[in-house]
Amino acid sequence: MRNRLEELRSQRGWTQQELAERVGVSRQTIISLERGRY
Repeated sequence: MRNRLEELRSQRGWTQQELAERVGVSRQTIISLERGRY
């Protein structure tokens, strides 16, 4: 999921903060997901 999440986010031109706000989580959660920590 790690690479796919970052790939999809980048394709849409969203920052980590924008994605976090859209899905209702913290930016730190997005960072952790993209790094494969979850």
